[in-house]
Amino acid sequence: MSNHKQPDLYSIAIICLKELKVFKLKDYKPIIRKLSKLCLRNTCFNTYHDSHHFKSVMVISCILGKQINLKYKDSWRQQNKINIKPKISYYVSILVCTIILLYFAYKGFVAYLIHRELYGSGLDTLVLLRASISGIMLLLILLFIQFIKIPDLKSHRTILRGVFIGWTSVFIILVIVNLSSIYFILLTGLVSFFSLITLFSLEDQIKEEKNTLTEKEIYLLQQLAKKK
Repeated sequence: MSNHKQPDLYSIAIICLKELKVFKLKDYKPIIRKLSKLCLRNTCFNTYHDSHHFKSVMVISCILGKQINLKYKDSWRQQNKINIKPKISYYVSILVCTIILLYFAYKGFVAYLIHRELYGSGLDTLVLLRASISGIMLLLILLFIQFIKIPDLKSHRTILRGVFIGWTSVFIILVIVNLSSIYFILLTGLVSFFSLITLFSLEDQIKEEKNTLTEKEIYLLQQLAKKK
């Protein structure tokens, strides 16, 4: 057993990856080679039927499984996909809400002045309605600002689904009830479409996050590579 030949873990890893149709290995070869040599060290000095085989397989497999997304490979979609951050979608929604808020606040203020000149004190139903819409838009703006601070991508996915449904509902209602409000139809339609694109992009970002090393994992690998 003492003459047992060391396995060439580096070659085995490269061959396995090629069998998996992973060809962009240039950036990964140095770390594969270094870790292969590190994991092949036999601290028992008697046999290679020890934990080193399993350790090498686990370390190299985890690195490559995290770093390389085998599902997308070298496809056209991976190279040309649109990457939109969730906060950009929130900024667009904030912009649209701000436009609606300013419009109805202005219209409500003008209606209030006219009503006061004609009838004196009191508030008209139209004034209250426009003020209510302005208040709702202000509340939405504050919510979107808070949404931007959320770090978790899966939470953003849930929120953006609600945002998309909300804007799409407003768009459909405007088309059915008041087709003459062309500007509001365009605004709500565009922000709804942008939210949908962001959702698709977010799905890719979540999948990429699963295949990316965390800061803790990077630190542990660096410590492992420094060991002699």
